Amino acid sequence: MIKRTIVTALIGVILQVSTFSANSGVGYTADFLNLGSSARNYAMGSSDGADSGDMWSALNNPAGIPNSSEVLFSSIQQKLFEDTSYNTYGLSFPLFVVDCAIQYHNLSTTGLNNNYLDTNGRPVLGSSFGSSSEALILSLAKTYSYNQNLKLILGVNAKAMQETIFDSKGQGIGGDVGIILKIANIQLGYSVINSVQPEMVWNTSSNTKEKIPELRIGAIQYSSDDKSLKLAMSLHQDANNTSVFHVGCSYSLFDIVELRAGMNDSNPSYGLGLKIGGLSVDYGTQLNLNDSQNQSNSKLTVVLTL
Repeated sequence: MIKRTIVTALIGVILQVSTFSANSGVGYTADFLNLGSSARNYAMGSSDGADSGDMWSALNNPAGIPNSSEVLFSSIQQKLFEDTSYNTYGLSFPLFVVDCAIQYHNLSTTGLNNNYLDTNGRPVLGSSFGSSSEALILSLAKTYSYNQNLKLILGVNAKAMQETIFDSKGQGIGGDVGIILKIANIQLGYSVINSVQPEMVWNTSSNTKEKIPELRIGAIQYSSDDKSLKLAMSLHQDANNTSVFHVGCSYSLFDIVELRAGMNDSNPSYGLGLKIGGLSVDYGTQLNLNDSQNQSNSKLTVVLTL
């Protein structure tokens, strides 16, 4: 699914670039943050939405950022293609009476060509260029504890986005809202991603504008009493009411190694995590069974507790 999304986006880039000289239109906005979840969530079939304690959970539910007195630094490194990489950096920390997280996301592609047709209709290889998508996200969450078995978390994201294709640039701001209810061993989550829809305004002659669509996520997570076993399910529904089901599980061994597996729609995933002291390293892989070559895609997350 991820490779197909990126391929579609890049094809869209090339097609749009080929028409710049004719109409100076952009017509390209990819909600690339869908690719930014952690390796842990990736291995569990992208099933978070009710999870808390992982700053990258804020991408699917801003109420999921860590509720901790510690400062956490995290980075995700992902190679989508030989010329396409996705790199993210995040910091979470307590801020007065709320929890806070700041994330930076960058998706970059190099080696694209501005191809065009000459006066005889023959294809000509144009100059090489790159494209990039960037986002800066501020997450805030407030936890209300009623007793040991009942907690309510409210969260919001504010995000600024920028995309650059050839010599055109689009910018926009948006926001997300989310809620997580903890009842004993069960966590219920609901979020609206792009509840304040980012409207990308491009620096074209016509000031082309595009809105990134809304996404609604409902999720549930179960944790065993000793927290060693976790089961998660989530349902993602887009603005066209198209739904995608995600399911995942994890099992911790000796509080050091965590084994993970899941299903993202019809695509299986797996991975593991290793925690030693204040350092955590997570690895996740998803198989794309809808691809005729059954290709896989992997990512790595590093978390450092300061």
